[in-house]
Amino acid sequence: MKLKGFTILIALFVLIVNGCRNAPIIPESPVISFGADIQPILAGNCQMSSCHASSQNGGEARARPLDTYTDVMSNGGIVPYQAHSSSLYERVINESGNIMPPAPAQPLSQQQLLNIYLWIMQGANNN
Repeated sequence: MKLKGFTILIALFVLIVNGCRNAPIIPESPVISFGADIQPILAGNCQMSSCHASSQNGGEARARPLDTYTDVMSNGGIVPYQAHSSSLYERVINESGNIMPPAPAQPLSQQQLLNIYLWIMQGANNN
């Protein structure tokens, strides 16, 4: 009988200790905004030299425009929640073998790549 009582006491102790633990704190990714975070990356890297700028924005239509949210969604092959299925993301991380922006331009920074990734994984919203 003593062993049964001791086992119950240990079981209660374990339940109490586990019940008092705090849940781990997992930081959330910041919400990435198309207008504030993604559009400036595209304007500074993709639309430069009129590569992906529409004729309305001084471009020569040398490539598919990436001026507006609608342009990016259709011409960038964005698949919401699936960065690795989105052609824009594949190109900027060189998954497709055709890295953008092309030399002599500098590749995007790790933060810019992360922002594009997070934006797509968060649903590629027009926010």
